[in-house]
Amino acid sequence: MTDHGATTPYWVEEDFMGWTTVHVAYSRPDAEVIGAVLRGRGIEVLVVADDAGGTGPELAFSNGVAVRVRDEDVPRAIAALATGSPRKG
Repeated sequence: MTDHGATTPYWVEEDFMGWTTVHVAYSRPDAEVIGAVLRGRGIEVLVVADDAGGTGPELAFSNGVAVRVRDEDVPRAIAALATGSPRKG
């Protein structure tokens, strides 16, 4: 795992070819809200769910919905999630 600094939360996980999971939500809508906050900060986001192509949203409760950002954007994403601000900066 790459050292993203002393303030990196324990749940930040590198797991997908240059993309790092920075948040796990219990539903796709919750994950999309987190994604919108990050996109508002100019961070590219992948929302990844194993919910049978949207036909089994209940699967997100057990599997979670991952919000991933590019590895180089992890520090900015963590800062954005800590403040919750949708503004660029």
